Amino acid sequence: MRSDRVLAQNMYRQPSTDSSGKPFDAATVEAVWNKTAPSPGYAPLRLDARGTLIWKEGYSNTNSKFGWVIGRRRPLNEGGGDELENLEPVQWENHRQGGDTRTGSASAEREAEVGGKVHR
Repeated sequence: MRSDRVLAQNMYRQPSTDSSGKPFDAATVEAVWNKTAPSPGYAPLRLDARGTLIWKEGYSNTNSKFGWVIGRRRPLNEGGGDELENLEPVQWENHRQGGDTRTGSASAEREAEVGGKVHR
């Protein structure tokens, strides 16, 4: 079991940082971007893990509705890591609302229960 200190550090982690708190390198950012699906009718925009429009140059830009960050399918405090398979692109407002982007996850269910808004 992780200590309270480690859990607290994970709770206040900046978005788009690895498990040590450092920003992801350019190769990782590119690999995560390549997981996006093309947006029909809105090129060059793409769709994030929740189907929200994002823009490649919007990485880490929280001033743009098309900005995005790197999220984790399984959060660090639940045993997730920095493996590419666990990382996914998430529109920054969606990330702040739910953090965890797993389809059918407890976070997504909790968001639905409280009437959270997803920017689609």
